[in-house]
Amino acid sequence: MLGIVRSFDINAAGGAATVGDLTFIVNNRPVVRMGSPVMPHAPCPKVPTCCKAFTTIGNPKFIVSGIPANTQGNIDSCGHPRITGSSDFIIGL
Repeated sequence: MLGIVRSFDINAAGGAATVGDLTFIVNNRPVVRMGSPVMPHAPCPKVPTCCKAFTTIGNPKFIVSGIPANTQGNIDSCGHPRITGSSDFIIGL
């Protein structure tokens, strides 16, 4: 079971997801969905994909405004997994 990702939760390199869906709030933060932008993070600018990354995949069993929500472990376009998420809003696999 994995925590749902909210805005400003980070990936393994410290890249925060910056935009969440304002129609679905968890722990007072918008839920992040597939395609949300990720802040530039290491090793940017050496690795350009870390400079303009976005969230990918999402959980097809949990849809927010028509788009799959992200959970811990989902991989961003830069290749880094999402490592933080809600500890009390858990989505099954």
